[in-house]
Amino acid sequence: MERKKEIIVLCGASHSGKSDYVQEYHVTHTIISSDKIRAELGVKYGEAEDKVWHVFAARKFEAMQRLDNIILDACHLSVKARRKALRDVNGDYRKIAVVFNPPWWKLVGRCIREKRMDLRTVRAIWEKWNSNKPAKKKLLRAGFDEVKEVK
Repeated sequence: MERKKEIIVLCGASHSGKSDYVQEYHVTHTIISSDKIRAELGVKYGEAEDKVWHVFAARKFEAMQRLDNIILDACHLSVKARRKALRDVNGDYRKIAVVFNPPWWKLVGRCIREKRMDLRTVRAIWEKWNSNKPAKKKLLRAGFDEVKEVK
């Protein structure tokens, strides 16, 4: 029996290491990154978000049509965002959530180095994430087949 394809949904605050994590998969998985889409569109976080997410969803759909292994590189902070990530994913895919929980000081270092977003915005996103982090049981009940944690 052929092994199922994977759709990996990254979950965590901005600058938590999600994009670094995907580098080891770039050969075997199609990576769909909200940050890269923003760069292609020439917009910053918070600008033209409807367009960013339209492109994101279209690329996910195209990758699923090809039966690619897929990584969705975005924050997926809310239940709604994670539900959208799993929308239209069929039984050909094993659905994996990778949850990022680094300490605040790691995010500060990345934020200062990368200069993609101001520290105040990153702090607000990190606080939102930490006040509403999904438990493994909830992610499994929400439709994920597997949950991994990265600290």
